[in-house]
Amino acid sequence: MVVAFLIILLGIQLLKGSKIKEEIKDEDLIEYEGDKDE
Repeated sequence: MVVAFLIILLGIQLLKGSKIKEEIKDEDLIEYEGDKDE
């Protein structure tokens, strides 16, 4: 039971991690466009 619980937690962290990476990429693109305007 404990092992299954840990696996589920790891899976959730991986999903959150992938979402965070996508958000960071979007922010980087916005900042990059801002630099172009300058």
